[in-house]
Amino acid sequence: MKKIVFIIFLSIFLSYLPFNFAEATVSFSNIEVYDLINGNAKLKWGTNLDTRAEIYYGLDSNNLDRFMGYSLYDRWHETVLTGLEKDEIYYFKIKAIEESGETSKTFIRTFSTDDMEDTIRPEFIKGYPRIMQITHNAVAFKWATDEKTKTKIYYGSDPDNLSKQVNDGTHVWHTKFIYNLDPATRYYFKFKIIDKDDNYREKTIHLTTHTSGSSHLIISNIAPMSPDDSLIEPRQITLKWETNLIAKGVVYYGTSPSKLKERKYIPLPRKLKNELIIDSLEPNKNYYFEIKAYDSLYNKSERTDNTFSFKTKKLSNYYRVGDLVKGSSSKVYVIQKNGKKAHIKNEKTFLGLNYRWSMIKNISSEDLDNYLTIDSIKNTDIHPDGTLVKYTKKAHVYLIDNGKKRPFFTAQAFTRGAYIWDDIITIPNLEEYKTGDYIF
Repeated sequence: MKKIVFIIFLSIFLSYLPFNFAEATVSFSNIEVYDLINGNAKLKWGTNLDTRAEIYYGLDSNNLDRFMGYSLYDRWHETVLTGLEKDEIYYFKIKAIEESGETSKTFIRTFSTDDMEDTIRPEFIKGYPRIMQITHNAVAFKWATDEKTKTKIYYGSDPDNLSKQVNDGTHVWHTKFIYNLDPATRYYFKFKIIDKDDNYREKTIHLTTHTSGSSHLIISNIAPMSPDDSLIEPRQITLKWETNLIAKGVVYYGTSPSKLKERKYIPLPRKLKNELIIDSLEPNKNYYFEIKAYDSLYNKSERTDNTFSFKTKKLSNYYRVGDLVKGSSSKVYVIQKNGKKAHIKNEKTFLGLNYRWSMIKNISSEDLDNYLTIDSIKNTDIHPDGTLVKYTKKAHVYLIDNGKKRPFFTAQAFTRGAYIWDDIITIPNLEEYKTGDYIF
């Protein structure tokens, strides 16, 4: 009798517990990562109950920053992990979700991509290979690829017999000089880019060498030369110069003509037209500089004979091309090149250009009058020069310059130019511009 009473009591007690000992929990089985190819890997696993899943993975076990959702409720599961890099260790965990909302997780697991197969041929980045310079007996090329590649260049004057060859190392960005060419001769160059898995792609270009030329290096067209030039600002200056041969460059500068203690280098690649921003200057102060071009196409160097000077502008006059400004009236203007300003026609145009009211800088009437007023801005299909833009759902930032979009090569290039992140506006993908040179 006591045994019967105990069983009845135990049954009643269990019925009031917040859980059921008989309820099943999710268990995982047969977890496998396989078929690693071209940056992808298949992942399969089993569960004892119908579940959907969320997969978290990444290169850091403490920061699984990539996510893959598996929305089908089932007991046998398979999905694909994408965006994998070769020769890495990846960490992952699976979160199983029952239809009731209950969740279970695996421990963090790993897999290696050391043996991941790559069958995708490398690509030339659009617009490359590009001729940097042609002379009477030499040519300079630059090209870029979508992954690290080595390059073999076959060349000659007979397109059916490219008997000469030069090689370049494993890079994404490449530069190569080819010498000992004949003047006034048509040459053919076949570029063969090869990735680490021996996938390759070829592209052939042709050119004609000049009839005559010189290997002497000359620096010319140095700017600014006028104190009113828009290249001069209170805290920075944009120096420009040209060389007859593509070359590296360095500017020596300082506040004394006899002690040019500071220096700043032009980033690679070598160019014929050079532009260098020197910042962190003091407003309303005299500076002096000299320019040196070196390691040119013929490994020459040259330094300016003279020491040049400029005076930074007063801080009250500092407004960058593309800045939104307003004086005492309600009119809003966009600062443009060469000391000009363009009035934004109305509020509809302002908002249509995706400008924000917080971007407007107040300017004194005296300073505003120093800018010549040009035609009003009425069109919202394009943005004025100096505008910082990015496209929807894309990270790359551009500067609108002479009607083209110039990409910043790195975030450091953006900050080096003293641009402001909050001034970037998002534009629709339909707003198209030709792409200009990188801003380094």
